[in-house]
Amino acid sequence: MFSLFENIHNENTVYDTMPKIQTLGLFLIFIYFIFALFIIGFLSVAYLQFLHLCDVINQHKRIKILRQQKNENSIEHHFTVSGIDKNTPFNEIKFIATHNSHKKLPSKLALAFLHLHQKNIAKQLSYQHENLWNQLNSGIRSFELDIRHYSRKILVNHVPLVDNRTTSPLFKYALEEIFIWSKQHPNHFPITVLLELKNDYRILAPFSKPVNLRMLELIEDNILEVFPTQNIFKPDDLRIHGMTLEQSIKKHGWPSLQEMKGKVIFLLHKDPILIEYEKKYHNLQDSYMFITKENMDEGSPFLLMNNPYSKCIKKAVEQNYIIRTRADEDLNNNKERHHKALASGAQIISTDYPPGNNFIDPSQVLSFGNNKTISRSLPNEK
Repeated sequence: MFSLFENIHNENTVYDTMPKIQTLGLFLIFIYFIFALFIIGFLSVAYLQFLHLCDVINQHKRIKILRQQKNENSIEHHFTVSGIDKNTPFNEIKFIATHNSHKKLPSKLALAFLHLHQKNIAKQLSYQHENLWNQLNSGIRSFELDIRHYSRKILVNHVPLVDNRTTSPLFKYALEEIFIWSKQHPNHFPITVLLELKNDYRILAPFSKPVNLRMLELIEDNILEVFPTQNIFKPDDLRIHGMTLEQSIKKHGWPSLQEMKGKVIFLLHKDPILIEYEKKYHNLQDSYMFITKENMDEGSPFLLMNNPYSKCIKKAVEQNYIIRTRADEDLNNNKERHHKALASGAQIISTDYPPGNNFIDPSQVLSFGNNKTISRSLPNEK
C-alpha cells in the first residue's frame, strides 16, 4: 500500500514539472529565434555595407584612370539640336537632366527587404544610371546628387542601406569626376549640379549627421578643393551691381553660352536650412552655390517646378527664370507627360530615361529626337 502511494506521488510530481519544462522550452526557442534574427540582420547589414565599400573602391579606381586621360575635342555638336550659337543666352537652352544621377540598382537582398515592406517601393527604386563620366559623354549636362552629412565628409546615396548603391559614393570624387571631364572639354555647355540635402531614414545611418549649416560649409569646402573658382558660375557672376539676382535676370537676362562655356553651376535643393545659408550670404554675395525655390519673387533665379503641367512654368520662363521640372516619377514612363515636359518651357528636364543609359529599353528614352539632349527653347514656349 505504501509503495502504491509513493508511485502516485511521483507521478503527480512529474505532472507538476511538465508545464515548467514546456515553458522553459518555449523560452529557449524564443531566445534562439531572436538570436537567429539578430545574426541574419547583422549579416545582412554587413553584406549591404560591403557592397557600398565595393562602390567606393570602384569609384576610386575609376578616378585614378580618369586622371590620366588627355584633353579631347568638343563633342557638344553631337547632342545639340540646330539653332544654337555661342550668343544664345543660357536661359534659352533646355537640357535633358538625370534624376538621382548617381544611382545604381539596389542589391537583390535590399530589393527583397523592400518588397516585404512595400511592393511598390521596391519597383519604384528599380532603376539605375551610367556613371557621371559616361552620362557626360552621352550629352547629359545636368545632374542631381543626393548627399548626406557624415561628420567630416559628405557621402552620396539615395536611402541608407536599402538603396545606397551608387556610382559616386564619395561626394568629393563625384566632383572630381565632373571637373576632370570639364577640364578635358573646356568649351562644353554649362553643367548644373543640383544637390539635394538628405535628412531622411537616419535610423538606417546612425553615424550620419543632421542637415545643418556645417554641412553646407563642408559642401563648399569640397567644391573649392576640386574646382578653381574661375570654373564655377557663381551668384556674383549673374548679379548686376546694386540689384538682387531676380532683378538682374528680369532686367538684363542671362549671360550667353560663350560667356558661360566650361562653367559648372551648383544648386542647393530647397530645404529649411537654406534660410540660414541666406543669412550667412546676404543676397548670396560671395557664395559659390545658388539656392532653389518653388515660386517666383522668393529670391532665386532657379525654380523647382516638378509638375510639367503647371501653368506657372511658362510665366516664370517669360521672366527669365530657369526652371527644373520632372518628365517622369516613380518609373512611370508616361509619354504624354514626357511630351508635356519637353514643351513646357522648362530648361532643365529631369528623367530616369536619358539617352546613353544601357540599362533601359531604347524605346523609353527621353530626348529632343535622335538622342539629342540639348535644344533651343521654341518661340511658343516663351
